[in-house]
Amino acid sequence: MVDAAPAVRPVPAWVCHTRRMGSRAADVQFLLPAEPTSLLLIQQSAVRAAALAEGGVQVYTPGRAPGGSFSAVLTSSGALGLALAYETSAMLIEGRLSAAWRSRLAGAGWTLRSYLRVGPADTPTAFLPANRSGRLLAAPLEPWRGWTTVAGLRSGLRRVALRAPVGEAIANVTVGTRGPRPPGLVERSARHLGWAGPVTWWWDLGRGHHERRVALFLSPAGCRSARWVVKIDRGGERDRSAQERAVLAALRTRAPELAARAPRGRGAVSWAGSVGSIEDAVPGRLLERLAHERPAAALATGAQVLAWACRLIAATAVSPRSPAATDASRAEDASADADRTGAALAAQLARAQVCVTHGDLCTGNVLVDRGSFGVIDWEHGAAYGVPVWDVAALVSDLLLQSSGPHVDADRVRWIARLWAGELPESAWAFRWFDAAAKASGMTTRQAAAAVTLGWWRRSGWRDPTSGCVVGDYQALVADAWRSHPKLGLEWTGPAP
Repeated sequence: MVDAAPAVRPVPAWVCHTRRMGSRAADVQFLLPAEPTSLLLIQQSAVRAAALAEGGVQVYTPGRAPGGSFSAVLTSSGALGLALAYETSAMLIEGRLSAAWRSRLAGAGWTLRSYLRVGPADTPTAFLPANRSGRLLAAPLEPWRGWTTVAGLRSGLRRVALRAPVGEAIANVTVGTRGPRPPGLVERSARHLGWAGPVTWWWDLGRGHHERRVALFLSPAGCRSARWVVKIDRGGERDRSAQERAVLAALRTRAPELAARAPRGRGAVSWAGSVGSIEDAVPGRLLERLAHERPAAALATGAQVLAWACRLIAATAVSPRSPAATDASRAEDASADADRTGAALAAQLARAQVCVTHGDLCTGNVLVDRGSFGVIDWEHGAAYGVPVWDVAALVSDLLLQSSGPHVDADRVRWIARLWAGELPESAWAFRWFDAAAKASGMTTRQAAAAVTLGWWRRSGWRDPTSGCVVGDYQALVADAWRSHPKLGLEWTGPAP
């Protein structure tokens, strides 16, 4: 079992992540007990230094370090002797820390907490807790859904090799503090929740582009699944956490019974210019994994989710001319169609009803637990969005994950063929398309325009820094859709 963190008490601690920061190279800051104003970097990469500086932190190197103390020192284990020559109240040490060094630091009054960083130093995907000796005793397997004690960590279909059984895996990041201080965001979140007992925590930093949010998972000490999740925006133009809170609030107001399938919000926590959401963690395992392992069971569960999505459309649909549908939520949803093609597609839906939408309903955002399910990550949703797309997106992904190809280029063509009616699975997809159209009150032509618009919007998910399309195969479907002879931008729906 992972070592329990010390009891979270009201101690002065805060974290150091700002909305300006656009690189995951700076995510090591989440492990520190206080927001740094000045950092001394020893044997750190230029990428990390630039990312930290972009976040408003004063960054120094030993050759250019001023006198006085630093908020924290970031160093490699090989340069620890040099790091101890500087005055600081916190250290982040990367690399294996020997037993001799641990003993020496403990004797000097340092409290040490160890983590296993999964992924490269500049783009880690997770920080997992380890015990006081620096050895990982247990590692989260899709952290809030269960644990594993086998060699290596699994993340989706990927396997991260540790080159040793988990019990022998040496932690590669150690945080030293003067006194038993938890990471600042852990302390603030626990205080917001009113939890004063000991907790265990870990970070999921994501594997995608830099706009993906940082997720902090909290659980009472000794519990093997998370009870709460804290989501902090890493950067970008949209405040995704605020958007998610607004959509979930609309869901609970307009369809309270259906809202039981979504996370229950616990409020917001501010953090160095960013505002994050705190939610109850949804139990279960990804529908995506179930589709890979037991396709028939996944299709049966997926049918339950799709039926729920159709009920959500019917329960929350309103006229686009209603006063509520002209508020900021409706305007935000329409802002995705700044290009001419998207605007033209949206114009076809000007008189169609609008409803609460998820915006990214796929097998990776559905959790299955003992015959039940939950739908997570509503940050791409809208309180007054375009119906039908959610159903079409989940149908596409569910069928693809259950019986489709694995290479993105093949997946894109497979999706186009699915909706062109060229696959055995097409009939199943069309049945749900018709059900969603009926629930929304749309004509078949309007529902077809909604699906085409959904794929078009996905192609517009771009990294604001590089301009490159981000996401998985779904961001590439629009081009194949447009060029397919039976689809195109004028697709009118399944052939009779």
